[in-house]
Amino acid sequence: MGLFSDIVASTRYRVPTAQLPAHQTITASEHGFEIGLPWPWFEVVNDESASGADERIAEIAAPRTSGNWPGAVFFAESSGVPIDEAEVAATARRLARQRGGEKLKPRRVLLGGVRGVDFVCDDGANRFHDLRLPVDESLTICMQAWLPSATADGYEVHLESLLASWRWLR
Repeated sequence: MGLFSDIVASTRYRVPTAQLPAHQTITASEHGFEIGLPWPWFEVVNDESASGADERIAEIAAPRTSGNWPGAVFFAESSGVPIDEAEVAATARRLARQRGGEKLKPRRVLLGGVRGVDFVCDDGANRFHDLRLPVDESLTICMQAWLPSATADGYEVHLESLLASWRWLR
């Protein structure tokens, strides 16, 4: 079996655990899910439309008193092509190459019953997450998050709580 086949076929998916309560909810009705944001995260209102084949769903951020803010962008890919092992391997390589960091082993996650893959890469300045949730063969929900490396471990608790709140509306 290939990497993606192993990920999808495996029964060892990690279900995120909420450690922080949600203070705001983002509902993506058109894409059939909602997430809870722990404090101090907020939704970024952006009037820019996404270009290309990716459809932007939401953007979130958390303020800091100094340095880069952590944030994440959620988007939908509707290419109609199922994710396969070649794409999983290519995503891991692309993330490490784009970010100039070390690629880490993909994490298997289970969000509201949907199996996904979370790729993590750290370039020393930021820790990046590239989460991919293949809902069906024509829709993949993605999240790209960045956390300042110096404070990333603390923000991982926030990200974990956000992922634990994931609820599918379908």
